[in-house]
Amino acid sequence: DIEGRNPPRMASVWQAHGAEAEGATDDEVSGFVRSVYTLLRVCDAEIAGWSHDGLQVVIFDPARFASELCPKFFRHRNFQSFTRLLNMYQFHRVPSAQRDSKHVVFAHPNFQRTREDLLPLIQHKSSSSEGIGGGAAA
Repeated sequence: DIEGRNPPRMASVWQAHGAEAEGATDDEVSGFVRSVYTLLRVCDAEIAGWSHDGLQVVIFDPARFASELCPKFFRHRNFQSFTRLLNMYQFHRVPSAQRDSKHVVFAHPNFQRTREDLLPLIQHKSSSSEGIGGGAAA
């Protein structure tokens, strides 16, 4: 009976935001990380893509990224929400070499164009991680 089952898209949304909290194993890739990797493979190259060396994610047009890609892959239209999720997975924003550049660049040592095998190493920051409500100030 299909009526009682969650459609696959809904399952991936739950996985994207909670698989690690439910005990995902190290060989599983979070839904969010998988979505970003897939997005870079299929999106318009004028909106987003990989850096030349394949080590960085480059958002060439943040406004179009938010309005066209976020709703398809993340169910929202907010670029700041997307960047917040990247930060939660320990991606870091890379400063632009050009002062007037509108490009936004992110990197993670295990997020590489030709190394899909590294994706399971990208884990959501836990609530007990340093800087997130944990650790006493000296």
